[in-house]
Amino acid sequence: MTRCDFLVLLVTVWPSYASSRPLAKLLLSARFLISHKAEKASTA
Repeated sequence: MTRCDFLVLLVTVWPSYASSRPLAKLLLSARFLISHKAEKASTA
């Protein structure tokens, strides 16, 4: 996953993050996993 893909995903997810509290933790953990994978991919 490239940084561009991550930005697109972030922009897509952000409105629902802002509007729905129950999903906040799920989206935060998803974002963390994605950024962690991106870091691993860039170092490898």
